[in-house]
Amino acid sequence: DGIRDSSVTGVQTCALPIFYRDTKRPDLAMRDFLEAVRLAPKAETFNSIGKLYFDQGNAREAILYYDQGIAKRGTIGELYINRGSAHGMLGELEKALADQTRGIEMIPVDGRGLPGSKDRKALLNGYLNRSLTLLNLRRYEESLKDHERYLELDPYRADMWYEKGLLLNLLGRHAQALAALDEAIRLNVGEANVHVERARANVKTGNKAAAEQDLAAAARRGIQVTPAMRKDLGL
Repeated sequence: DGIRDSSVTGVQTCALPIFYRDTKRPDLAMRDFLEAVRLAPKAETFNSIGKLYFDQGNAREAILYYDQGIAKRGTIGELYINRGSAHGMLGELEKALADQTRGIEMIPVDGRGLPGSKDRKALLNGYLNRSLTLLNLRRYEESLKDHERYLELDPYRADMWYEKGLLLNLLGRHAQALAALDEAIRLNVGEANVHVERARANVKTGNKAAAEQDLAAAARRGIQVTPAMRKDLGL
């Protein structure tokens, strides 16, 4: 799996009037943020420019702006998390992991591990991105822990339940994988790949009839079920 494009969405409010920050016109948003940072160079504005470059697929330029934001105010965890995403886009996984971990550790949480409302999105993004980095590093147990931390804060993301099921299958914990994949399907019944992964878990737990039902569901949703796929699943 590649690094997912999951930089924190939206942009930070600036003291100057920004008219295009919530529209579908990133060119106008970029123009306004560049003018804003020229007049009042704030860490949050550097962060917003970095996110716009990241969304355009320009990770190196994004890193330059995240660097400037960190130099301006190095106590914003979201800046490190976003810079980690950009390093991940470049395949620099160890740098990505270091930044994501540092950013997560900087976000304040209470005794139950819960962030305040203004930090929730950044912390979720940190767990999301670090889980992907760890997955790409094949550090599956650690990636699973970040998926679980994410789902404690937001249990309604079908893709996170799917990836949790995938990780549990990789770790040989197939009964637990079934439970996670059941939840992914409950939240998003139209996702074909989840049925393929649940078929794998069903085979591993000895329920080939259920696996066949999952493959049929995947085929109805557009997956081409080939002999090679069936062999890989153990059918």
